[in-house]
Amino acid sequence: MSEEMEKFFDQFYSASIMKLVLYGPQTLDELENLVSATFSDIPNKNVLIPKTPRDAFDDNQLPRWIEVVPELDLNMLMIMIPVELNVSGTYITPEGLGNVNDIACHFFRYINLLKNTGPQEWYWKEMQQMKEIRNRHPEQVFDLTQVSSLATRLLVS
Repeated sequence: MSEEMEKFFDQFYSASIMKLVLYGPQTLDELENLVSATFSDIPNKNVLIPKTPRDAFDDNQLPRWIEVVPELDLNMLMIMIPVELNVSGTYITPEGLGNVNDIACHFFRYINLLKNTGPQEWYWKEMQQMKEIRNRHPEQVFDLTQVSSLATRLLVS
């Protein structure tokens, strides 16, 4: 396993396929200098992002439960649905971490509810109002959540 990881690293650790989102109180020039000092040593191997099969699992392999033990204590739950949607995760409390099966069950019950009743108009109106507030006051709501969202969008572009 370690040899395979080193081989992957040697082949694909390249500035040509990396993206960076940086957010801070510094000026643009200061942020640019910070990035240059920190990341300029990363080699550019002019590689392309390796293509993966569209479906990692075929129908007889789903549903699939995969548990990962991260190096950091993240307490995160991700439910991935094999369709052309953005993938997102949510951070949960330690108590929630002990109840991920119940959380997943409620998630899929909600999906079934949406299938039966359709999206509710009030929800879309509320989302539109929140978007208008964010557009009127972008400096007040631009935070780590938006930085994370931007970084995720860069990864899938």
